[in-house]
Amino acid sequence: MGPEGGSRGGLVVAEGTPEAVAAHADSYTGQFLAPLLAGRGARQPRGRVKPVEVVRPITKAAAKKAAAAERAAKKLAAAKKPSAARRKSSASS
Repeated sequence: MGPEGGSRGGLVVAEGTPEAVAAHADSYTGQFLAPLLAGRGARQPRGRVKPVEVVRPITKAAAKKAAAAERAAKKLAAAKKPSAARRKSSASS
């Protein structure tokens, strides 16, 4: 862990809120956070936080299936809609 971790690992020198970590002199993360947090406390969410919706990436097979279904729906809609030639012939009859 950290820039001095190496193959033996590192030491956890601070834990807690960003402000608590920033106050720890030996923490490289704290040294980074300190200027960012200067003059303000951490903002906490108000009320209930809505969960983030996870969208799974679409697979190639699923994309092909969706495209085929869309083409079939368009074809069906076109078959139900009277064509201009059929409308013209039925109007003259």
